[in-house]
Amino acid sequence: MKNFLNVLSESVCLIDETGKISFINSAFFNILGYQQNEVDFSSVVQNIFIQENEINNSIIAYSKSGQRLKGSCQFATVPLEGINYKGCIIKWVQEDKGEFLEAFLDAIEESVSIKDLEGYYVFANQKCAKNYKTTKEAIIGQTSEAFSTAKESKRLSENEAYIMRTGEKLTLERREEKAGLVNYFEITGMPLCGPNGNIKYIGIFKKNITVTKNLEHFVSESEHLFSKAKESYLYDQEIDVGSDEPLKELGNLLKYYFKTDYYDIWLYNKKEQNIYAYFKNGMLKDYKTNNFTFPMTDEMLKKYSEEEDGLIKETFEVQISDNEYIYRKEPYYLIESKIVYRGELLGILVLVYEKYPQHFYARRYLMGKICNQLALIIKNRNLTEALHCAMVTEKTLLQERAEAEKALQLERMRSEFFANLSHEFRTPLNIILSASKLLEYTLQEYPKDPEIEKYLTYICNIKQNGYRLLKLVNNLIDITQIDSGYYKMYFSNYNIIYIVEEIVDSVVNYAESNNISIIFDTEVEEEVIACDPEKIERIMLNLLSNAIKYAKLPGHINVLISLEQDYIVIAVQDNGVGIPPDKIETIFERFIQVNDLLTRPKEGSGIGLSLTKALVEMHGGNISVLSTLGEGSTFEVRLPRIQVKEEKRYTESERFGFESNLERCHVEFSDIYTF
Repeated sequence: MKNFLNVLSESVCLIDETGKISFINSAFFNILGYQQNEVDFSSVVQNIFIQENEINNSIIAYSKSGQRLKGSCQFATVPLEGINYKGCIIKWVQEDKGEFLEAFLDAIEESVSIKDLEGYYVFANQKCAKNYKTTKEAIIGQTSEAFSTAKESKRLSENEAYIMRTGEKLTLERREEKAGLVNYFEITGMPLCGPNGNIKYIGIFKKNITVTKNLEHFVSESEHLFSKAKESYLYDQEIDVGSDEPLKELGNLLKYYFKTDYYDIWLYNKKEQNIYAYFKNGMLKDYKTNNFTFPMTDEMLKKYSEEEDGLIKETFEVQISDNEYIYRKEPYYLIESKIVYRGELLGILVLVYEKYPQHFYARRYLMGKICNQLALIIKNRNLTEALHCAMVTEKTLLQERAEAEKALQLERMRSEFFANLSHEFRTPLNIILSASKLLEYTLQEYPKDPEIEKYLTYICNIKQNGYRLLKLVNNLIDITQIDSGYYKMYFSNYNIIYIVEEIVDSVVNYAESNNISIIFDTEVEEEVIACDPEKIERIMLNLLSNAIKYAKLPGHINVLISLEQDYIVIAVQDNGVGIPPDKIETIFERFIQVNDLLTRPKEGSGIGLSLTKALVEMHGGNISVLSTLGEGSTFEVRLPRIQVKEEKRYTESERFGFESNLERCHVEFSDIYTF
């Protein structure tokens, strides 16, 4: 029998009555990269793990080179030498979608782990392993007791018991102190349920909130100081303007979190039109003079305000006065971020690195939040000093104080809004869409029959409505970020003709499947302008989506490109229902739709054209519409024929590799029902 199993091409193993693997055939050895006589059988078997459950039977094995292999198992009873063995036939899986999820979880900076109901770890990402100063593999199969104190382990067990008992998510804050450093963490435990709705695992998400926690503390301290100053001012008492200790603590926090070598905080004096070193902890602290003041004219201010925050700049110069420089032999790297309060430049935060900070971009998003909170601290300090100098009236101060409190509240609300939308909407939607695609792919492998086709239709409904909701969430987030100034544009010089043509070509098949033809025509083959290709794609897909949505079948859409003296004009024409004259003026306003909720024939949120107009204007252009009711509409986008300065001239293939935007088409066209 064993000789027969050894000639099979499939991997086979035999499991005895005690559950131990007692035989693996030659094909199995070959998959693992071994020869049968090369290695001790027991050392091979200890790297093979078989799991049986009600959903599927799987196997994980580690090859000679350490590669992780995964497969599915089929079992059959094999009588051999008077013993009934459980025979396992293995089908190896070359690509496991779970590996992509594991790679994603390993890439994020937060700690993620999963426990079974008995408290044993079944998964841990790289960040979790780093926190425990061990490997991911060493964590699996352990409990919290292996990595925590008895007191802490007991508290964790109580929290997990609460989650299992109530089925509710539990979020707690925890303070940890190691080697003199205090860190704050937000720990969220959540139930993970199986197909029957019963809790199978507990997921644990641990996020470091040390920076935001300390920032809130510093802001609170500055508010308290200002409140005391107001009271002292009203009762004609001496005002305490505070000290630089909060900023020193903040600096230590910045050095720890961003791993910076130095940092400086510069303040802008609008009256004197200069900036001066308010807090020196960088290279400047080594120089004797305290008069670090540099001019900042309106022209310089405008140019500086247009620069993007958080860029890494290499330099050899250290400027120590208006026209005096010191040159270093080795370069150093600067990262600057503006400190702005309600559109007013208050100062500049500068991080300095001796070596190129490759790690910075992973945490770049936090710079904006830090500078917003710094702006509130500095504004409160400025107001306190103003009270001390009696340079403003009580009424003005109270009004500005109220505005600062409102700004802080709005900042917190905005941060919570973005976080909730991103997590509570996008994450579940992406999971739903991914699961739908996996189900669709699986069902398509089955032979066709009416029952399968019915389920595929249901899945199609789920996907389309998921895409529709994802489109609404994306548009709401984008329009909110534009309003609050968080939305980023990334300009470079591209051939706009090529970009628009590629977008139109990607939509042609979809349109033709809906009995709509699309014609692209241009009077010029190349026109290089400064633009953001991703935003151009959003603009074009939105206009094409509307044209397809409201076209009268058989539909005809023309995309025409022409040149004016200062602009390139992109026109999207359709033969649709048109727009009533009284709606032309308001069509680009937010939440405005041609038809009301009860009578409109098509779905939509009324955000798309408003977002399109905002994106066009952020390019320095404009959008207009011409329409005849019952005959169709023409939307014209005008983009300025300007370019940005670039270090290198790229070829078109280097400059712009336009990836397939099928997924984005699904999202943008999700409110056009085809079933």
